[in-house]
Amino acid sequence: MMRYILLFLLAQFTTVAVGQLATNRMKAHYRLTQERLNSIESKGFRLRASDSLRYHVKGFNGPFKFLATLDKGVIRMDPWSIKSDTTNQREAERFLADADSARPITTKTPADMFIDLKRERLGQATRVVKIPYQAWVFSANTIAVKVRPSATDSAGNKYSENVSTSFNLGLTFGRSFGTTTFTHRTQISTSHTFGLGLGFSAASLSKELLDRPVDVSSAPSNLILSPNVNYTIARNEIGLVLAAGIDTMVGSFADSWLYQNRFFWGFGLSFGLKA
Repeated sequence: MMRYILLFLLAQFTTVAVGQLATNRMKAHYRLTQERLNSIESKGFRLRASDSLRYHVKGFNGPFKFLATLDKGVIRMDPWSIKSDTTNQREAERFLADADSARPITTKTPADMFIDLKRERLGQATRVVKIPYQAWVFSANTIAVKVRPSATDSAGNKYSENVSTSFNLGLTFGRSFGTTTFTHRTQISTSHTFGLGLGFSAASLSKELLDRPVDVSSAPSNLILSPNVNYTIARNEIGLVLAAGIDTMVGSFADSWLYQNRFFWGFGLSFGLKA
């Protein structure tokens, strides 16, 4: 048991070292709809720009997209570029007609936008703002524990379920859906990532179960490729990975391996998925 624990911890430390360097997020952005902004405003917060005016996000074909950071109790926004006012032209016209207190966002709106979360008085309770985000994620990970179902060799011998903790690394590409909870002090992100992955590991046939009798005493360690589908649930930068796929060994006598091209499922830890 201690051997398995040490192997598991070694795999996780390697994930920290590799995953922090390899994680890459593409088109990551927060998404703000008017319904969610209404919920935020019901708590007393306002969406403003550097001109100190109040804004709404009505009239867009989809949510208002931006990057965000928490800076001294203020959510600082870096909005995606708006190339045309066409989508919210009606909102602009309605604002001029009704003298609404919240202005529509246009191409002329200052790019420095924010939501101030700071408390005004000591007696004011901490209030929470939740904003969803999405991103494409490319990262390195590890499946520390693999479970292979029971198998039968070519002679009819049956073998029970196999649990492997051999060292492996992999690459994953997927879509991440998450929510960040902001207060004036902290931001905590939770996410769900669905991806496709390819794992890499090695095995010595002399220590593995075989489908048929073969002399593999002099065979070198062979590479195992493990294409898989995976799901990661994460809190900030730490997540649990669940994966299911096929193990395919390449190299000498690979077709004699009992688990060649057979199903596996497994789990491990993932790092570096914070928005």
